Amino acid sequence: MVLGSAAPAVASDMEYRRQRRKLAQRRRRITYNDDGGGMSRPTPAADAKEFLSRRFDWTKNTQVDAYCWNTKPGWFYPPGYLDRVSDPARVTIDAAREAGMEAVATMRMNDIHEAFAKELFYPFKIQHRDMLMEPDGAYGKYPSSDLRYWFWASMNFARPEVRQHKLGIISDLCEKYSPDVFEMDFLRGPKYFKSGEEAANRPVMTEFVRSIRRTVDELGRRRGRPMLLSARFPDTIDQSVRLGLDAPAWLKDGLLDLLIIGLGYAPFCGAWKEFAALARKHEVPSYPVIDSNLEEQYRRVEPVRAAAMTYWGEGAEGIYLFNPFVPVDSAKPVLTAEIAYAEFKHLGSPGTLAGLDKVYCQDDAAPNMGGKAVWVVDVEAEMPLPTVVSVPFRIIPIPMWDDFGTIPGGKRPLLVLRLRTDSTDAIANLQVRLNGRTLGSGRLSGLPEGKSYEQNWIDYDVEAPVVRRGVNHLAVALTKGETILRAAQLCVRYV
Repeated sequence: MVLGSAAPAVASDMEYRRQRRKLAQRRRRITYNDDGGGMSRPTPAADAKEFLSRRFDWTKNTQVDAYCWNTKPGWFYPPGYLDRVSDPARVTIDAAREAGMEAVATMRMNDIHEAFAKELFYPFKIQHRDMLMEPDGAYGKYPSSDLRYWFWASMNFARPEVRQHKLGIISDLCEKYSPDVFEMDFLRGPKYFKSGEEAANRPVMTEFVRSIRRTVDELGRRRGRPMLLSARFPDTIDQSVRLGLDAPAWLKDGLLDLLIIGLGYAPFCGAWKEFAALARKHEVPSYPVIDSNLEEQYRRVEPVRAAAMTYWGEGAEGIYLFNPFVPVDSAKPVLTAEIAYAEFKHLGSPGTLAGLDKVYCQDDAAPNMGGKAVWVVDVEAEMPLPTVVSVPFRIIPIPMWDDFGTIPGGKRPLLVLRLRTDSTDAIANLQVRLNGRTLGSGRLSGLPEGKSYEQNWIDYDVEAPVVRRGVNHLAVALTKGETILRAAQLCVRYV
């Protein structure tokens, strides 16, 4: 139903809220956020058919139940970057509905990419430079270790003109495209007020979100079907509140229908569960994120499977995939589209993940997962690795959620624990226990490509009875000297 048509009005506020809650509780096994929306590399799509074939068509007849289209208002587009499609948002939203998916319009609430351009592109920023986070900021003015490097061109939400401008954009987008869900992506990018002014402006942001809630409700009433409101937050409640985003108040006041949790860089440490418990208290479904950087980091799908299985094992209501466009946007993709997108038929259920090879990890701040971006520290969970290892034992939790007693096809698991240290010289003095069992001698190993963070691996064979479903306790000590433990993986292969 298109907004503005002769749709019957919702009978009452109570009935409208009932319908909202019913729609919010629908099944979302996988929510796919195509963050690359409207941009293709190395060559643009020639028409709508080619455009859909590159991304959207891979999600059809899979476990993807909701498709997010990034509307990207305020983003600058370099020449030759856009696909040759007049209205990609309309094309994608219509395709999602035709495929039986929930159509989600997602918006970066304060995009940072103009900070890396030599000039401002967005008209509002050009006309109201005084409303930027750093009105005198410029490309190259700050070192990357300075938050202003990332956020100087962001808009300051303490200014009422900024909030009114954003509200107008949201109203126009929702009226034009009539999505099933409008998502506020507060992690792109995660700064809304000047440093030190976040606490004072929490009520300001709460009232702003309340106005968005009123807007989507008004549009939903006009079309005769509720429009849901979703928000994407940092990994923890405390991080959200410190940014000026009072998620607990928004949930308590019924402003949100759905909750998206995290950057997706740290899926194994379980930090998302506190946020999910709060959402559950208010009967709001929540979905933890897996970022495509996980594929780039490990150059394989097995860790993505393990991350999804970990989320399911820890009680997730669904999986949210962010930014999974690497296969179509790179001249030399980490994974082919056929390999990466095949996982859309597996990740949405622990049953379809059973019997598939996996690599369970503990989260580590690897170079290409945002570890060098100072803003990431404020929005993602503290990662257990890297850590210094000497004496006594250092305890590292390792999740593992496969049920070896219910593996289809009579397969059996082969398990290898892999540790990466700063130096392979540590192997002679390294002591390793898993769930209290001392493991045998390690052997040197490695991953392809020859990257520095892929070297210095030490492997240990593990017997299946040693591993438990849930959290496993890895204990590592060095009897002489010290080293840094960079990564820990529990690899499960079925034969």
